[in-house]
Amino acid sequence: MLSFTWDAPPQWPEIRKQRTVVSVRLYKITDTETLVTLSQTGWGVGPEWDVVYDYFGKAWGGFVLPNLKYSLEVGAINWKDFPKNTPQGLKPADTF
Repeated sequence: MLSFTWDAPPQWPEIRKQRTVVSVRLYKITDTETLVTLSQTGWGVGPEWDVVYDYFGKAWGGFVLPNLKYSLEVGAINWKDFPKNTPQGLKPADTF
């Protein structure tokens, strides 16, 4: 398991002051398959927090985890010319 604190992007300065905790767990399924789960805890309450929660649901599930999967299956992503070199057509993560 890997855990770290995380904050909201700068466009939410008040929310950014409170960090959440992200935990990534790896489960061996077979010799060639690993299940990766991600959870983020420590959310606040209120409409602005709801917006940030939705933002991270899309960021983790629609960008970060698909790119992690791609880099592990295909190879490293060249981030020097972002976003031109990002993989195209990545499927979103199954769940967040």
